Amino acid sequence: MQSFSQLALTCIKKPLLEVIHGFNNKTMYNSCIKWNISILPLTNIVHFFSQQQGISNIKFILYEPIISPNTTIFYTNSMDGLIGIIEKRAVLLNWEIFYLSIHNNDGEYYNSFHFYRIFGNLKRKILCYQDPHWTFYQQGEPLSFEDIERYSLKPIKKRLDYSLIIQYFKHNNWDIENDSFWKPKGCVYLFEQIY
Repeated sequence: MQSFSQLALTCIKKPLLEVIHGFNNKTMYNSCIKWNISILPLTNIVHFFSQQQGISNIKFILYEPIISPNTTIFYTNSMDGLIGIIEKRAVLLNWEIFYLSIHNNDGEYYNSFHFYRIFGNLKRKILCYQDPHWTFYQQGEPLSFEDIERYSLKPIKKRLDYSLIIQYFKHNNWDIENDSFWKPKGCVYLFEQIY
C-alpha cells in the first residue's frame, strides 16, 4: 500500500488514446508551450517524478492503470498538478475529471488538501488549507458521495483531509493507495515542455 505526504494528480474518465489526442491537438493549449512526447517502458510509475533530480522542465505522464479500465491518469512533476492545463481541456472537450492535491506536512506550516470534480462547465471544488491559519472553501453543488457533515467540523482542518480525499477517490473506483493503481495497463506517455 502507498501513502503520500505530497501528491497532485487527476483521473480522467476517458480512454487513454482519446486523452492523448486531446493533448496532442495543438489548438487545445497555448501556442507558446511546446511539448515533446515520448513513450516510456514503465511498469510502475508511483515514484517516477521523485526519482528525478534537480530543476527540470514541466513534465506530465498519461497512463491507464491496470485496475481502472477507461480511465486515464494525469500525473505531473508540478506541485499544483497543472490543474489549469487539465481544467481547460476538461471544459473544452467535455471530459469528466477528478483532481486531488495533498500537501500534508504533519501540522507544520502550509498544509493543503484539494478535491475537484469538473465535468464540462459543472465544477465542484473543495479546499482546506493552512496559510498560516486553516481555511475551508467550497464551490458548486455537493456530489452524492460527499460527507457534507464534515464540512462544518471544528477545528477547520478536519473538514477535508487525506483520509476523506482517499475515500472520495475510492468511491469512484480509484484506490491510489493500492500498488496496482500505479501500474500501467499499456504504454506510458511522457509530455515534456520544451522552449
